[in-house]
Amino acid sequence: MSEAIHSTSTKVTALEAKCYDYEAAAVDLRHGLTAGTEISKRSGGAERKLDDYENRQHRKNLRIAGFPHGAEGANAVDFLERWLPEILGLPGPIEIERAHHTLQRRPSEQGAPRAFVLKLLRYRDMTQILDAARKKGELRYGNSKIMIFPDLSPRLHQRRMTFTPLKKQLRQAGVKYGMMYTATLRVDMRSGGTKSFDSAEAASSFLLREYSEIFSSS
Repeated sequence: MSEAIHSTSTKVTALEAKCYDYEAAAVDLRHGLTAGTEISKRSGGAERKLDDYENRQHRKNLRIAGFPHGAEGANAVDFLERWLPEILGLPGPIEIERAHHTLQRRPSEQGAPRAFVLKLLRYRDMTQILDAARKKGELRYGNSKIMIFPDLSPRLHQRRMTFTPLKKQLRQAGVKYGMMYTATLRVDMRSGGTKSFDSAEAASSFLLREYSEIFSSS
């Protein structure tokens, strides 16, 4: 009888030890998951900060695509400082700090030409160029279609793209708007003044009330 009791006691002790091991492992796992989540949060925060820093460094930059190879001649800055005000009908001159082709292999004669990346001296020149290009519509240099974009990081580009359907509706309705740095939609209100939105969802919700006749069928 005593041997049976001893055997049972030994088994219970072994089971208790295993339970303790399992509990300890579960605690370690929870700590590991918590640490992993914290690391993930910190990593995501660091990525956002780096992305914001990159975009702030590029906030006066533009990308211009479509010029045939060699159109700029010997000096890209002089060429663009002449061409942009002329084709866009800008009220005054612009100043470009530097301009260069994107860092990719030089295309063949049949390949798509490389885009220009240019840095303007003043931020207002950048916004003026983008506004004028949007109002002008299609831009051409000879037979080449020219496109002008902000020089954005992929993450910020995706954020701005969320406004695209809404901007199309505003254009069709003749409502004036503009995209501000970094990803803010500014809309001219018919009651006067402007209103800014940092997300497409917030803009859609508000404009559905303000311009119900435009967005009610969307």
